[in-house]
Amino acid sequence: MSDKPPAIPVAILKGSLYCGAPFFAYPWKPFFNHVAGQSYERAYLHFRRDHQDPYNLFYHCLCLGFQLGGNYGLLEVLSQKISKYLGKDLGEIGALLPTSTTLFWAWTIVRCHQAPVVVRTAAVACLGLAHTFRKEIAARWKKLLWATGVLEMAAVQVFAINKAKNTKGG
Repeated sequence: MSDKPPAIPVAILKGSLYCGAPFFAYPWKPFFNHVAGQSYERAYLHFRRDHQDPYNLFYHCLCLGFQLGGNYGLLEVLSQKISKYLGKDLGEIGALLPTSTTLFWAWTIVRCHQAPVVVRTAAVACLGLAHTFRKEIAARWKKLLWATGVLEMAAVQVFAINKAKNTKGG
C-alpha cells in the first residue's frame, strides 16, 4: 500500500479481495487495487518471486483453468439471472457482467509492463477463451467443481506435507 491514507478502509479492501472462494477475475479487484495504490505489477512480481518451482507452476496452471471456468460460469449464470429478473432477453447487453470483467482485466494485464509480453498475451488469451466459452462452461461448471477438491488435496500433499518432510528443523 502507499503511504497516503487508503481511500477504501483496509478491512473492507482485504475482505472484498480475499474473502470467499479464490476468484481470478473479481470484477472489482483491478479498481480496488488501483484505489488502494496496489498495482498488478506488484502482484506479478510477488507471483514470479514465490512461484519458481515447476510443480508449483503446473498446479497454478490447473488452478487457473478451474478458476476461470468457475468464474465465467458464475458470471454467465448471474447475467442470465439478471436478464430473467428484468423479464426479457437482453442479448449481448445481457453479457455486460462477463464482458466488462474481461475487458477490465485484459486492460489491467496489458498495462503490466514488468511482465513479459508472452505472459501478458497468454493471460489475456486465457481470459478471451473463458469469455468465449462462458455459455458452454455455465452449462457444466457446477459438475466440474468436484475437481477443485482433488486439486486442493494434491496441492496440500505437494506444498505442505512434502515440503515439511524436506525441511530441516532448528
